[in-house]
Amino acid sequence: DATGKFNELDSKGYFEVLNQISIALDTVMSRYSRQDIENLSGNIITVIDTLLAITDPLVMKKIEIFARTYREIDHESVPEYSIWKVMRELNKPDMKKSIGFIMTFLRQINANESKS
Repeated sequence: DATGKFNELDSKGYFEVLNQISIALDTVMSRYSRQDIENLSGNIITVIDTLLAITDPLVMKKIEIFARTYREIDHESVPEYSIWKVMRELNKPDMKKSIGFIMTFLRQINANESKS
């Protein structure tokens, strides 16, 4: 009976998955200290909550837009802005909307920090 169960687990790929998990854990253990791992395990609920929040489709889309936009910028030729040019740019509707978003975001961060 035990041999049959082992064969079933093997045919479903459990042993290969366990082998891959073992390799992944070995990589983690060789890269991070025991204290790092203990700190992670002490904060695992926060880590999982953060991962769940990040994987929200709306958040993922914004991260993807941010990453794509960052890649599209030619970092070697970013123009310099005088204070006057900044002031003119700040008056444009799209900049006002962006600043409004940033201010709302920062206020919400502060409100959420106050709650916790």
